[in-house]
Amino acid sequence: TGQHPARHCTHCNKLGHSVDFCWDLHPEKRLVRGRPPSGKRSPSVSDSSQSNPSSGAKSKLSPDQLKELQAYISRLSTTPEESSTSEGAQLAQALVASTEQGNPSLGDWIVDSGATHHMTGDSKLFQEYQLSSGKQRVSMADGSSISVAGKGSLSLLNKYRLHNALHVPNIPVNLLS
Repeated sequence: TGQHPARHCTHCNKLGHSVDFCWDLHPEKRLVRGRPPSGKRSPSVSDSSQSNPSSGAKSKLSPDQLKELQAYISRLSTTPEESSTSEGAQLAQALVASTEQGNPSLGDWIVDSGATHHMTGDSKLFQEYQLSSGKQRVSMADGSSISVAGKGSLSLLNKYRLHNALHVPNIPVNLLS
C-alpha cells in the first residue's frame, strides 16, 4: 500500500505521465525547475549562470496543470512513514536550484520529482509537529546538507493533507515530492 499506479503514456510509451502531459506532444508543458524550457535538457539542476537575472516572473500553472497537480496531491500516500530507526542513516534528497533572494517566496510550492519528502522551511504551516532527533539531513543540489528540525502534517490549499512533511529551516522553497 502507499504506492501510486504508474501512469503510462500511449504516445511515447514511457511511464510517469499520461498522453495529455507528454512533452513530445506538448513541449509547452515542460518545466525545468520552475522555468520554461531553454531548448536543451539539464541533467537535474540548471546552471544558475544560464538563468535570466533580470527576470523576476514566476511560472504560472495552466488550468490543465493545476488539475494534474490537484490529482497528484489527492493520490499522495497518507500511510505512516517507515520505521524511524533508519532515520540517522537516511539522507533526504532535494534537488533545489539556486534562487535569488526573495524569488520565489516561501509560500510557493514546487513539485520536485527528485525530492524524497514534502519539505518546507516554515514551521507555522504544520498542524501536527514533532521535533527530529537531529540525525536526519537533507542533501541539497549544491552538495551541502541541512539538518531536519522536525516533521509532521500540514494542509495544502486548505484542502489536501500532507503527512510526514519535513521542516527544513532555510530551505529556499516548499517542495512537493
